[in-house]
Amino acid sequence: SNSSLIVEICCAEGREEALRGICDGIESCEKSLNEYLEQKKKAFPRFYFVANQALLDILSNGNMPVKVAEYLGDVFDGIKTLDFKDGTL
Repeated sequence: SNSSLIVEICCAEGREEALRGICDGIESCEKSLNEYLEQKKKAFPRFYFVANQALLDILSNGNMPVKVAEYLGDVFDGIKTLDFKDGTL
């Protein structure tokens, strides 16, 4: 049955060590990402007003102003949106 196969796979020799290694790698990656985002927030303190996921979206779409514009209200008080015409402000 499927449940016995799952138990067998989960209990395979070395599985726990492999999963611990993967978990350590993920934690290291998360730590590095948080340090990177903290550097960006220190360089531009208004980034402290947006969630990390939003900040990642802003940074990864920096060359696409229309995509970044959805976060303007979070970063700047009094700005809800910008009008773009022909790819310019």
